[in-house]
Amino acid sequence: MVLLSLTVLTIGGKDLPVFGSVRGAAVDLVAGLSESTRGITKPVRSWWGGATEYDDLLADNKRLQDEVDVLRSKQIRNQTAAADLQRLQEQLNIPFVSDIPSVIAQVTTGPYSNFDSNTLQVNRGSKDGVKKGMTVVTNAGLVGMILEVTNENSIVRLITDYDFVVGIKIASDGNYATGHGTGPESPFLIDDGIEITAKVAKGDAVVTSGLESSAFPAGIPVGIIDKVEQSQAQQTQVVEVKLAVDLVRLNVVSILLRERPA
Repeated sequence: MVLLSLTVLTIGGKDLPVFGSVRGAAVDLVAGLSESTRGITKPVRSWWGGATEYDDLLADNKRLQDEVDVLRSKQIRNQTAAADLQRLQEQLNIPFVSDIPSVIAQVTTGPYSNFDSNTLQVNRGSKDGVKKGMTVVTNAGLVGMILEVTNENSIVRLITDYDFVVGIKIASDGNYATGHGTGPESPFLIDDGIEITAKVAKGDAVVTSGLESSAFPAGIPVGIIDKVEQSQAQQTQVVEVKLAVDLVRLNVVSILLRERPA
C-alpha cells in the first residue's frame, strides 16, 4: 500500500488534477503510517536507552566499589603499620632489663615444629649477636630462651615447655623457689621450694630470682599467682601462676644480649 501510494504520488504531478484527491489521500496515509511506526518503535527506543543507562550505572558502581576497596586497603595497611610501630616501641627501654643490651625481633613462625608447640621462630640470628641460651622477653615479662641459632633466625624455647625450669621469687615476701612450664595455654607451676608455712596468696607477683648462675636476670615478671594448694605430705605449697605474657598473640620480642653465666 505504501509503495502504491508513493507510485501515485510520483506519476500524479500538479498538472493532472484527476490524481489530486488520490495524492492527498496517499499523503495522509503515509503520515498516519509514520505516526504509527513512531508509536510502535518508541517503547523499543525507550528500552534500549534504559538498558544503556543501566549498563552505565553498573559500570559506575563497579568503579566506585574499586575505589572504596583501594581506600579500605590503604586504611588497613596504615592501621597495621601503626600497630606494628606501637609494638616495636613497646619493646624499647623495658624497665626491668634497661641495663642489658638487647635486640628487637619479630616472630616469624610459631610453633617451629608441628610436634612441638612450645617453640617459635624469630627473625634475628648470629649476625645480630644472638646466641644460644639468651633470654627472650617482652615489656610484659619472660617469654623464653634461645634454643637454636642460625645466621638469620633463631628458635625460642617458650616458658610453657615442660622442661623449662626457672628460679623464681615471690615478690610479696621474698620467698625463693623453682617453677616450670606445663604446656601451651596452661599455668606455670611452682612446686619446689615454697614451705607450707610461707605466706603466699593469690594475686602475688612472681619474678625471676636472678640468683648466682641463674639463666635469667633478676626481676623479670613471670606472672601472677592464680591458685595455691598445700601438700601436707611434702610440707610444701604448690602454686599455679598465670603467665604475664600472652604467648598466643606474641608478635614482637626483645632478646637480651647477655650470655648465661658459666
